[in-house]
Amino acid sequence: MSKTKKHETQEADVLTAGEVARWLRIPKSTLYKLCQQGEIPAMKIGRHWRFQKSVLEGWLTDRMNRAAGPVEAHQRAPHPGKGR
Repeated sequence: MSKTKKHETQEADVLTAGEVARWLRIPKSTLYKLCQQGEIPAMKIGRHWRFQKSVLEGWLTDRMNRAAGPVEAHQRAPHPGKGR
């Protein structure tokens, strides 16, 4: 791999707040709030938030897996008052 391609690959591994907001399809203001609350893996460098793509992918997968469990169980459970 050439130095240029390797450098481009490394740059893509670190994302800006704008890139992450577009990727997650959320407003940047929501992303900043999640960062400040420590709910999303991020690092502040000076005044700028930075995100490691592989860590974010793992975080998102984990959150989706945890969210899928209760939703599926809730969907299978009979609704109170129904079936009478």
